Amino acid sequence: MARQSDRWVTPGVIITGLLVGAVVVLAVVGAITYLAAIGRDPGPMLDLVTKVVTAVGSLGALGLQLANRATVTKVERNTAPLAPGGVPLAATDRLYGGHSRPPVPRTTPAPPGS
Repeated sequence: MARQSDRWVTPGVIITGLLVGAVVVLAVVGAITYLAAIGRDPGPMLDLVTKVVTAVGSLGALGLQLANRATVTKVERNTAPLAPGGVPLAATDRLYGGHSRPPVPRTTPAPPGS
């Protein structure tokens, strides 16, 4: 199966994250309700869930930041040689076949003989 996008954060990933988050919240609410119904104190379980969610959220934010940094670095590395004034004329000649800038594509067909 081919990937549809080169990005990590797509609408499908966001929807999946929201659905998983909703299931986790419903499970915690169910567990707290059950513990309260049988007469147990749900406080320690709620503290544990809070700490786990905070840790997972922090690790997720760190991973997202590192992935974003790699993407930004890649774009800067690939576009820096094409910056105006930063490339010697010989390099642009090699890139564009002797022209100082890339050829502009025609939007209308050329008349015969041109």
